[in-house]
Amino acid sequence: MKDYFRKLDEIVRIIGDRYFIDPTVEKVKGKEVQYWKILMNAFSYLGKKNTLLEGNPGSGKTTCSGVVSSILSGLPFDLYDFLKITGHPDQTKDTMLSRVDLGRLAEEGVVWQPSLYLPALTLDEINRLPPGKQSIFLEYIRTGAVEHLGKYFSRGKIPIFATMNYNGTGTYELPPPSLDRFDISLEFGAGPAWLQDIIRKAGRQIRKDLDNPAMTEEIVHLLMNKDKSKDEKIKFLQDKAKENNKRLNDVLKKHDRNINIPILEPIDTEAVDMPYSADASTFLRCIWDEINTSVLYGENRSVDPRDKSSHNKDYGSAKVKGGISARSWDGIKFYASMLARYFEADKVEIEHVQAVAPYCLAHRLQFDEDYSAKSVEAVRKHGERQEQDLSRRLLKDIKDNYDKVEHDLKQIDKFLQEGEKASEALKNAVKGIIAKPQADHPTLRHYCEFVNDNHKKELGI
Repeated sequence: MKDYFRKLDEIVRIIGDRYFIDPTVEKVKGKEVQYWKILMNAFSYLGKKNTLLEGNPGSGKTTCSGVVSSILSGLPFDLYDFLKITGHPDQTKDTMLSRVDLGRLAEEGVVWQPSLYLPALTLDEINRLPPGKQSIFLEYIRTGAVEHLGKYFSRGKIPIFATMNYNGTGTYELPPPSLDRFDISLEFGAGPAWLQDIIRKAGRQIRKDLDNPAMTEEIVHLLMNKDKSKDEKIKFLQDKAKENNKRLNDVLKKHDRNINIPILEPIDTEAVDMPYSADASTFLRCIWDEINTSVLYGENRSVDPRDKSSHNKDYGSAKVKGGISARSWDGIKFYASMLARYFEADKVEIEHVQAVAPYCLAHRLQFDEDYSAKSVEAVRKHGERQEQDLSRRLLKDIKDNYDKVEHDLKQIDKFLQEGEKASEALKNAVKGIIAKPQADHPTLRHYCEFVNDNHKKELGI
């Protein structure tokens, strides 16, 4: 698998150097990771995840998803550009995903839109769709399957990239169920003035190297042929991807004979899972428990008031409205594992979790007004949208809280691993922890309750 990620690293660098100017840098374990948005989009493509790309019009959202999809799949950029689905209020299931076959009404015929056959799909300006029409996409985003007039289509889960401009005139808020379908969100900006000519040069390079108008026309013509089966269309796409990939490599070798971009197949998300260090595992639990639990109400529900009681005011549930779903947990674990593998690490460390978690949570969290107000006039250290900035601040608060109880959590973790074989010193330490007044920190409180309920015998209590 190391070879796979080395190839990916080369591809990311080629994209960042030649086709999409991404000045974003994220620090991980003291090392600067360049081309962060390209890398995260590549992770999404390879893991068949759903990505939300936000920013002003013309900031490169659709271009980035198209370039990443084109180079990783081998298919032309202009094919993805032509077959993207555009969000606007007049869209229906018929125009977005399928249509009635007017020549076969008696057979209840359905023609599936050509975009469904692609190995990745871009939905452009999703927030121009009214909520009712957004829901058309909910299940497709989750499963990659669509039903129409009793007919069913699926080519399996594929990566979905959805772009949205900031909300304003002519747009609609995405409801929480829609937002929760996206594994990660990324923000795109215009960049400083000195980058503008470089960005335009890269745009011209995309059209020169990655477009293939003749092949795109040929592909679209075949995908619209209702007499061809789904399997025939997908096989045709696979053959054309190999052909176009060879053409692109021939183009690039004129500049550097050592360049060879492979077509990277999607990765098995279970195979990519890595073991977590004790710190990383416990910190992820702290993120979950702080956001999802409340001293007063048990569960952090959006329908309840914020629990700002003295025992809860410093924790996540006092700062956000409602908890996060299992999809958030899965998203953090996937992107943290991918990042660890990208670094050729042996396990996921707490720094990998810290790097990806803000991007997995920012679009999902609804922040309490009082918490938001505290930093409304503060400098945003990374210059990001408010939700992203607040997510970073919240995660820093969670890490600070974790640091205060880290020793006790590790003691209990070690005891749970060793059980009856634990030393008397360790058992006495754990007995001392659970003998204290009930802990305010939710994860430590849950640990103590679990030990009290299940391990008194080993402790000799």
